[in-house]
Amino acid sequence: RRLFGTVRARGRRIFITVDDRRTLYTVSAVFRDVPRDRTLRPDLLAAFPQAMKDVMPAFHIWESSSGQIWLRFRSAADANALAAGLPDFVRRRASMPPQLQPGWYKLALMPLLDAHFRDLHLYGGDDDGNSTDRRVVDALQIVGVLALVAAAINYVNLATARAGLRAREVALRKVLGATRPHLLAQFLAESILLLIPCAVLGLALAEIALPFVDGLGGWSVRIDYLWLIPRLVAIVLVVGIAAGLYPALVLSGYRPA
Repeated sequence: RRLFGTVRARGRRIFITVDDRRTLYTVSAVFRDVPRDRTLRPDLLAAFPQAMKDVMPAFHIWESSSGQIWLRFRSAADANALAAGLPDFVRRRASMPPQLQPGWYKLALMPLLDAHFRDLHLYGGDDDGNSTDRRVVDALQIVGVLALVAAAINYVNLATARAGLRAREVALRKVLGATRPHLLAQFLAESILLLIPCAVLGLALAEIALPFVDGLGGWSVRIDYLWLIPRLVAIVLVVGIAAGLYPALVLSGYRPA
C-alpha cells in the first residue's frame, strides 16, 4: 500500500538498494502478515543477484554474522554427518586474523524447534523486537504451577475442615457395612468429580483472558486443545487424588462409637 497504493502489486517493479547497489525487482507475490509467534517474521523477501553476492562483504568476511542459513536433511544421520564435518570446514576455509586463536570461529547446527528461543542470544538480543526469551515462558509456567499448588493446599484445608460436618454420614455408612476402602474410593471420586467443572471453568477463563495477555506481552498466543485436553485430564486426576487423599483418610478413619 505504501509503495504502490494498492495490495494488487504482482507484476509491479521496484528498485532495492543494498550497499549502494541498486537492483530492479519484480513483485511475484504478496504474503499475509506473519503472526508474532513465528521465529521468522520478514517484511520483504528478495533474492540476491549473483553480482551482488560477489561484492557484498557479508558473503566473504567471516566476521559477518548478519544472516541465517537454513538446511533441510533427509534424515538425522545426514545432519550428524554434516555437523561432524563443520570443524574441518572452518579450519580449511576460515581466514582468521593473526590476533585470533585457532578455534575462534565455530559453526554448529541448531534444530529448528530450538531456534525460536535461541535467537535472543545469537542475533543481538531484543534489538529487532522479534527475539523470544525462554525465561519469560518459564516464569509464566512457574506462576501457573504455584497457583495450582496453592489451590490444591486450599482445597485440602477446606475439605479437612468440613470433615466434621460429614461425621454422621460416615457413621451411618459404616453401621450399614461400608468399609474404609469403600469410603476412601467414594471421597477420592468426589474430589475428582468436583475438579471437572473447575477445570472447565478455568479453561473458559483462560480463553477470556487470552486477548488481554496477548495485549500486555505483544504476543499471539492461542490454546492448542489437542495438546491441552489430555494434559488437563491428567492434571484433574493427579490433583484430585493428591488434594483429596488426606481429607479422605481423615473422613474414612472416623470412628462412629
